Amino acid sequence: SDVTVNITRSSGDAGDWRKATSMIEAAGVDALEFLLRALRFDDGGERAPRIREYAARRLGQLKTTAATVELCAALDDPDAFVRSEAAAALVGINDAVAVPLILEMLEREPRPGTDAEMGMFDVLKSMTGAFEGYEYKAGEEKRAEVIRRCRAWWTEKSRSGEK
Repeated sequence: SDVTVNITRSSGDAGDWRKATSMIEAAGVDALEFLLRALRFDDGGERAPRIREYAARRLGQLKTTAATVELCAALDDPDAFVRSEAAAALVGINDAVAVPLILEMLEREPRPGTDAEMGMFDVLKSMTGAFEGYEYKAGEEKRAEVIRRCRAWWTEKSRSGEK
Protein backbone atom coordinates (compact mmCIF):
# COMPACT_ATOMS: atom_id res chain seq x y z
CA SER A 1 0.00 0.00 0.00
CA ASP A 2 1.03 3.66 -0.27
CA VAL A 3 1.37 3.87 3.50
CA THR A 4 3.84 0.98 3.52
CA VAL A 5 5.87 2.40 0.65
CA ASN A 6 6.10 5.86 2.23
CA ILE A 7 7.14 4.49 5.61
CA THR A 8 9.65 2.14 3.98
CA ARG A 9 11.29 5.04 2.20
CA SER A 10 11.37 7.33 5.22
CA SER A 11 12.40 4.87 7.94
CA GLY A 12 15.98 5.36 9.02
CA ASP A 13 16.49 2.56 11.52
CA ALA A 14 14.85 -0.32 13.35
CA GLY A 15 13.37 2.12 15.89
CA ASP A 16 11.56 3.87 13.07
CA TRP A 17 10.31 0.49 11.89
CA ARG A 18 8.85 -0.19 15.34
CA LYS A 19 6.93 3.07 15.05
CA ALA A 20 6.06 2.22 11.47
CA THR A 21 4.53 -1.10 12.52
CA SER A 22 2.26 0.73 14.96
CA MET A 23 1.35 3.28 12.30
CA ILE A 24 0.61 0.52 9.80
CA GLU A 25 -1.65 -1.28 12.26
CA ALA A 26 -3.43 1.97 13.16
CA ALA A 27 -4.00 2.71 9.47
CA GLY A 28 -5.62 -0.69 9.06
CA VAL A 29 -2.89 -1.99 6.77
CA ASP A 30 -1.90 -5.63 7.13
CA ALA A 31 1.02 -5.61 9.58
CA LEU A 32 1.94 -9.17 8.65
CA GLU A 33 2.48 -8.23 5.02
CA PHE A 34 4.47 -5.16 6.08
CA LEU A 35 6.74 -7.26 8.31
CA LEU A 36 7.22 -9.89 5.62
CA ARG A 37 8.31 -7.13 3.24
CA ALA A 38 10.62 -5.73 5.92
CA LEU A 39 12.16 -9.18 6.36
CA ARG A 40 13.28 -8.98 2.71
CA PHE A 41 14.27 -5.30 2.87
CA ASP A 42 17.68 -4.46 1.42
CA ASP A 43 18.51 -1.03 0.10
CA GLY A 44 22.23 -1.70 0.38
CA GLY A 45 22.53 0.54 3.41
CA GLU A 46 23.79 -0.31 6.88
CA ARG A 47 20.28 -0.03 8.36
CA ALA A 48 18.85 -2.86 6.24
CA PRO A 49 20.05 -5.76 8.43
CA ARG A 50 18.63 -4.12 11.57
CA ILE A 51 15.28 -3.69 9.84
CA ARG A 52 15.28 -7.37 8.81
CA GLU A 53 16.34 -8.36 12.34
CA TYR A 54 13.45 -6.40 13.87
CA ALA A 55 10.99 -7.86 11.35
CA ALA A 56 12.09 -11.42 12.20
CA ARG A 57 11.75 -10.71 15.94
CA ARG A 58 8.30 -9.16 15.53
CA LEU A 59 7.12 -12.03 13.31
CA GLY A 60 8.23 -14.41 16.04
CA GLN A 61 6.21 -12.45 18.57
CA LEU A 62 3.14 -12.71 16.34
CA LYS A 63 3.61 -16.50 16.28
CA THR A 64 1.88 -16.82 12.93
CA THR A 65 2.54 -19.79 10.71
CA ALA A 66 1.99 -17.48 7.73
CA ALA A 67 5.58 -16.29 8.28
CA THR A 68 7.22 -19.74 8.31
CA VAL A 69 8.45 -19.84 4.70
CA GLU A 70 9.90 -16.31 4.80
CA LEU A 71 11.57 -16.94 8.17
CA CYS A 72 13.14 -20.11 6.78
CA ALA A 73 14.58 -18.06 3.93
CA ALA A 74 15.91 -15.57 6.49
CA LEU A 75 17.97 -18.38 8.06
CA ASP A 76 20.24 -17.83 5.06
CA ASP A 77 20.49 -14.03 5.53
CA PRO A 78 24.03 -12.64 5.31
CA ASP A 79 23.60 -10.99 8.73
CA ALA A 80 24.11 -13.20 11.81
CA PHE A 81 21.60 -11.24 13.93
CA VAL A 82 18.87 -11.68 11.31
CA ARG A 83 19.59 -15.42 11.15
CA SER A 84 19.47 -15.66 14.93
CA GLU A 85 16.13 -13.83 15.19
CA ALA A 86 14.69 -15.93 12.35
CA ALA A 87 15.74 -19.13 14.13
CA ALA A 88 14.27 -17.95 17.43
CA ALA A 89 11.04 -16.97 15.67
CA LEU A 90 10.75 -20.38 14.01
CA VAL A 91 11.29 -22.15 17.33
CA GLY A 92 8.57 -19.99 18.90
CA ILE A 93 6.14 -20.53 16.03
CA ASN A 94 6.90 -24.27 16.04
CA ASP A 95 5.43 -24.87 12.60
CA ALA A 96 6.57 -28.28 11.37
CA VAL A 97 6.33 -26.99 7.79
CA ALA A 98 9.74 -25.43 8.46
CA VAL A 99 11.41 -28.84 8.79
CA PRO A 100 11.48 -29.88 5.11
CA LEU A 101 12.40 -26.33 4.06
CA ILE A 102 15.38 -26.31 6.40
CA LEU A 103 16.42 -29.83 5.39
CA GLU A 104 16.34 -28.77 1.74
CA MET A 105 18.58 -25.79 2.52
CA LEU A 106 21.02 -28.01 4.44
CA GLU A 107 21.19 -30.55 1.63
CA ARG A 108 21.38 -27.98 -1.18
CA GLU A 109 24.14 -25.83 0.28
CA PRO A 110 26.05 -27.57 3.06
CA ARG A 111 28.09 -25.14 5.14
CA PRO A 112 29.26 -27.16 8.16
CA GLY A 113 30.24 -25.10 11.17
CA THR A 114 28.80 -21.80 9.91
CA ASP A 115 26.47 -19.71 12.04
CA ALA A 116 23.72 -20.11 9.45
CA GLU A 117 23.91 -23.88 9.56
CA MET A 118 24.14 -23.98 13.35
CA GLY A 119 20.93 -21.93 13.54
CA MET A 120 19.20 -24.31 11.17
CA PHE A 121 20.21 -27.31 13.27
CA ASP A 122 19.04 -25.54 16.43
CA VAL A 123 15.59 -25.08 14.90
CA LEU A 124 15.48 -28.72 13.77
CA LYS A 125 16.55 -29.93 17.20
CA SER A 126 13.85 -27.89 18.91
CA MET A 127 11.11 -29.00 16.53
CA THR A 128 11.94 -32.65 15.94
CA GLY A 129 13.76 -33.88 19.01
CA ALA A 130 15.26 -36.27 16.44
CA PHE A 131 18.80 -35.88 17.67
CA GLU A 132 20.71 -35.12 20.82
CA GLY A 133 24.33 -34.31 21.36
CA TYR A 134 25.05 -33.27 17.78
CA GLU A 135 28.14 -31.10 17.59
CA TYR A 136 28.34 -28.77 14.66
CA LYS A 137 31.89 -29.77 13.79
CA ALA A 138 31.33 -33.51 14.23
CA GLY A 139 31.99 -34.28 10.59
CA GLU A 140 30.03 -35.03 7.46
CA GLU A 141 28.95 -38.53 8.49
CA LYS A 142 27.32 -37.36 11.73
CA ARG A 143 25.78 -34.37 9.95
CA ALA A 144 24.25 -36.66 7.30
CA GLU A 145 22.91 -38.95 10.04
CA VAL A 146 21.16 -36.05 11.76
CA ILE A 147 19.61 -34.94 8.48
CA ARG A 148 18.40 -38.53 7.85
CA ARG A 149 16.83 -38.65 11.34
CA CYS A 150 15.06 -35.34 10.81
CA ARG A 151 13.84 -36.44 7.37
CA ALA A 152 12.50 -39.68 8.95
CA TRP A 153 10.77 -37.63 11.66
CA TRP A 154 9.14 -35.46 9.00
CA THR A 155 8.07 -38.49 6.94
CA GLU A 156 6.46 -40.11 9.99
CA LYS A 157 4.75 -36.88 10.98
CA SER A 158 3.45 -36.42 7.43
CA ARG A 159 2.05 -39.96 7.32
CA SER A 160 0.27 -39.53 10.62
CA GLY A 161 -1.26 -36.25 9.42
CA GLU A 162 0.23 -34.18 12.26
CA LYS A 163 1.82 -31.45 10.10
